[in-house]
Amino acid sequence: MEPIFLYFAVILLIAFAVSSLLKFFNQPIIVGYIITGILISPFVLNIGATKDIIDVFFKFGVAFLLFIVGLHLNPRVIKDMGAPALFIGLIQIILTFGFGLAISLALGFDLITSAYIGIAISISSAIIITKLLSDKKQIDSLYGKISIGILIVQNLFAIVVLMFISLFSNGINFSSFAVRNLSLGIGLTALLFFLGIFVLPKMLKGIAKSQELLFLFSITWAFIISALFSYLNISIEVGALVAGITLSALPYSMEINSKIKPLGDLFLITFLIILGLGVEISNISSIIINAVIFSLIALLFKPLIVMISMGFFGYTKRNNFLVGTTLSQISEFSLKILVTGVLLGHIGEEIVSTLTLSTVITIIISTYLISFSNDHYQFISKFVPIFE
Repeated sequence: MEPIFLYFAVILLIAFAVSSLLKFFNQPIIVGYIITGILISPFVLNIGATKDIIDVFFKFGVAFLLFIVGLHLNPRVIKDMGAPALFIGLIQIILTFGFGLAISLALGFDLITSAYIGIAISISSAIIITKLLSDKKQIDSLYGKISIGILIVQNLFAIVVLMFISLFSNGINFSSFAVRNLSLGIGLTALLFFLGIFVLPKMLKGIAKSQELLFLFSITWAFIISALFSYLNISIEVGALVAGITLSALPYSMEINSKIKPLGDLFLITFLIILGLGVEISNISSIIINAVIFSLIALLFKPLIVMISMGFFGYTKRNNFLVGTTLSQISEFSLKILVTGVLLGHIGEEIVSTLTLSTVITIIISTYLISFSNDHYQFISKFVPIFE
């Protein structure tokens, strides 16, 4: 255990130094975490952290972060925002997937690999978006609610995709067994949503009187639901996200979130550092061009689709621009989907490296776009009247 603590101490020290430097120059600290991951990789400082250690931290960190993300994805937002959030989300997914698929085929990838790439690019990072909107206190703003509504649609799409392809892990074929497990997964999700709306609020009335018990219940709930999804050969991350969403509609969701937030901040640091660590500088020359092309689709085409779609629903050009830029990155769920595809033999590991680099690029750039969105809007507002 001692080496693990030593590695973690060194990593946090480097993260603190890099982030302090960025803060001095008034830059987003999130970028510092990713830079730290790149610095500690075997290709730069190489502090000696093993792949097993990295995988444990990454899997646990992503699952816990997605649970916290789920707490922000209240399905009632869809009801509050009405049809626009649902239709904009669906249009964005379909068109981004189609464009990503076409570009990938043009670059010489086969159909299955291109489909994986299209799916990956179409989903935005709920972890980054909810973190930055929360820091800016914009989650309850109009553009924040629209962004959350679209995120809910994207993540439900990602859950269905992961449920489907996870059934083929460990040699499971598309058979009655696979269909049964998929049905169980969908049924379990529907049951959990029912419990979250009608049962848990009444059950937690007594528990909520104690902040400690409420905190313990929420953590227990997250682990139990994640374990259930894992037992059904569905992703732990899917279970964690669903667990969070089912608690998001509770009257006590804000209290739960405030209790869990410090742990979430720690795992966010871990997640972004390991994300930076996943950028393999040794073969960057062979993947950089494709990574940049896929990044541009997420940074330019996806926001463009969102802004045009929102214009049809009568939103102002300011809200269109803010929502579009908020969704301009590739998701952590995308990497999970790609890794599952590698395990199944559908795609090669180089695709994961390429999209990991694209994810890092888009997260860094979109962090600046979101953090300084009002300044960017003032600069570009005269060029975007066509989206209103």
